[in-house]
Amino acid sequence: MKYFLVALFDDLSNSTVQNIQRDICKKYKLYKSSPSLYITISAITNPDIEKLDVVISKILVPYKKFKVGINNSVVLSENLSQVNLKVEDKGYIFRLARNITETLDLHSFNVKTDDDNIDLRILLANANHIIKKSYNGGSIHIDDTLNMDDFYKFVKVSRLELWKQVSNKKEMLVKTYALREY
Repeated sequence: MKYFLVALFDDLSNSTVQNIQRDICKKYKLYKSSPSLYITISAITNPDIEKLDVVISKILVPYKKFKVGINNSVVLSENLSQVNLKVEDKGYIFRLARNITETLDLHSFNVKTDDDNIDLRILLANANHIIKKSYNGGSIHIDDTLNMDDFYKFVKVSRLELWKQVSNKKEMLVKTYALREY
């Protein structure tokens, strides 16, 4: 079975990202694929849950709640099936994702890695023909009147959760890892 370690936002940040999601979905007539917004940190296949819990808990001991940057661009996945918000590739979250991936790999967990290319995104919706047509291989701007630097927003990550890949939302959550306060 496949498990995902995901970063979840606090309430204020979640409402900010939901507003962006609503605007994008309305503008391109998209269907929201996920009611909860998250950043996938790592995907682990067939782990020993007790051992995984101990390793992740030890990794997350020194980490505090942190902010991630979102700029004015929406990107599509490689197969053009999902619409994502790109997380800025600097800061705390990339160090945390790299640390988790490398440590889990050292403890012989089957972790999906892309050759040191950590690509963190927030899934907004499933893609349709309208957005695929307007996507020109680069990115789509959330607000066309602003450039990348003027739109720049921060959202706060408050906890990490381990999810298993099932269709029932009640059975999806395996473990919650709260981050320390500032």
